[in-house]
Amino acid sequence: MPKPKNVTYLLGAGASAESLPVVSNMKGFYKPYIKILKDFIPDSERWYTLRENFSELCEKIIKHNSPDTFAKKLWLRGNEGRKIIELKYFLSGFFLWLEDVLSIEKLFYFSDEIIGSDWGGKIISTSIDLRYDSFLATILQKNKSGEPYPVLPNHINIISWNYDTQIERAYCDFFSQKTGIEQAVKHLKMYPKPHYKVNIETEGTQTLFDVKVVKLNGTAGDFISYEDSKNGNIRIYDGETSEEKLKKILENNYQFLKKQANIDADSTMNEVMNIKTESPFLNFAWESENPISKKGVDLAIAIMEKTDVLIIIGYSFPNFNREIDKKLLNAFWRAGSGKTIYYQAPQPSLDGLVRRLKGLTDSQFHKQIIPYDETDQFLIPYEI
Repeated sequence: MPKPKNVTYLLGAGASAESLPVVSNMKGFYKPYIKILKDFIPDSERWYTLRENFSELCEKIIKHNSPDTFAKKLWLRGNEGRKIIELKYFLSGFFLWLEDVLSIEKLFYFSDEIIGSDWGGKIISTSIDLRYDSFLATILQKNKSGEPYPVLPNHINIISWNYDTQIERAYCDFFSQKTGIEQAVKHLKMYPKPHYKVNIETEGTQTLFDVKVVKLNGTAGDFISYEDSKNGNIRIYDGETSEEKLKKILENNYQFLKKQANIDADSTMNEVMNIKTESPFLNFAWESENPISKKGVDLAIAIMEKTDVLIIIGYSFPNFNREIDKKLLNAFWRAGSGKTIYYQAPQPSLDGLVRRLKGLTDSQFHKQIIPYDETDQFLIPYEI
């Protein structure tokens, strides 16, 4: 039997579009999120402090094409470390709310305001994009060690640009006993994993042999608990309701805002991290001074180098990720003979997205890019 080809899935926001709004539809959700926070904040001082901070951030995010664009602008300035952390706190709570706290009833409550902005009228009916369910049911294998959890096959890897926990949540349903996100991260061999030791001067200890799934931008709702100015530990608030997690995010955010009175407004990111605190584990892959981000990119490049078939789902290759995307694609095409890219996205946007991908790819490989416009299920090509 021939050895199976190495297959990698590269996921963008469109891979979660049946559960979460994509960037173009997201702006209408920011202000409703701020409105509901009073239900999660115990006293008026905290409510006032967070409301003022979030309202300011919200106005600035809305003026940009995406939160990532705003974050990249702050990072390029080089002295906006404090504001980047504030933005990460805001987005951590916001994405957790979107994914797991916002109910259909609350969505209808805000429907006029949301539809009146950038909503587009689509009601999302489940906290998990069900395409992940059928995708995992197809590719997962029984654990040969006899343990009661399935595993990804050796020849399949996943690289995700998404902050959400759609993969982890869908995977939890495949256990024979109730489990949480932390165990899902562990058994999926996801980078970075809980209790992963962080040192701001090193890149940590996870290697390609430990990793099957790389999340380039980290995860909304997870935190790095800093023990001192250099060392930290990634924490997942597992075993708690989403409402309890959101309350913890907001409390950590409030404590950071109190402590930041001692931080110069023009501080660098490393200067900000010298304060012992819990900080959002939501990264941006282009944060080159961040060892977790750098390690994630290095692992993704290593995966791409050994990939024969690349399946891109719902990723638009935005300009602010261009440097990283070129590194990943160059690694993939390094031994270009016999390699294939499938690009899955809906029409009419697919043709433009394929042209954008070809703009990042040497013309000799253009014929090896295959568009695929059916999006009711994730593409599972014959090579698998």
